[in-house]
Amino acid sequence: MNKKLLKVDKEIEAIEKKKSKLVDMRLEDTIDSDTYESKFSSMTSKQEDLLKERLQLQETARNEKDIKRRLRDFKKTLEQNEVLNEFDRYVFESIVEKVIVGGYDEDGNIDPAQLVFVYKTGFKNSLDGNRFKPERKNARGNRKSKDLCSHANDENQSLCSDTKADTR
Repeated sequence: MNKKLLKVDKEIEAIEKKKSKLVDMRLEDTIDSDTYESKFSSMTSKQEDLLKERLQLQETARNEKDIKRRLRDFKKTLEQNEVLNEFDRYVFESIVEKVIVGGYDEDGNIDPAQLVFVYKTGFKNSLDGNRFKPERKNARGNRKSKDLCSHANDENQSLCSDTKADTR
């Protein structure tokens, strides 16, 4: 990447020198006005294209540095078995080739909750998606009447948090 950037910088510098020489030639009346205008316009156009290319190369270099930094951080996190606090799409896409949802268990039965991660290294990792589901709040055995009320004094008052003896 740096080689391309250096090459573009040299080309921009060369065009600047040529434009300067062209101006000198026109001032000395070595070339006519029409030739000067056409050549100067051509050089300016090429220089603008090179400046755009340089900006794109610089942006690409910044993005690559950022991705490399995030990959280093991710590798460090994996090596230390730390928990990631947030999802990083670029890191994920750089190491995971695809995720297959659904599959078959050991007995050959269809398992729609199976997740298979296929990494770009060729390694595969299969996980049971049911292990990652949050527990249903309305599932049997999870209903606790005391959890419905923050001011529960007895069983009758446990259904409402705003119970008072005075109904006025």
